[in-house]
Amino acid sequence: MSFPLKCVDHEVSSTLNELTIKTAREEGSLRITTSSNVRWALTVEQ
Repeated sequence: MSFPLKCVDHEVSSTLNELTIKTAREEGSLRITTSSNVRWALTVEQ
């Protein structure tokens, strides 16, 4: 599953993505790839 986002220079943006799965998982992982001049804030809830 991926949720690609397009970053625009000098612009603050936000997004919400929700994923519903049929079976609960004990583990998961996230990977964020971006250029060095981009700052991220991330909240993950279960």
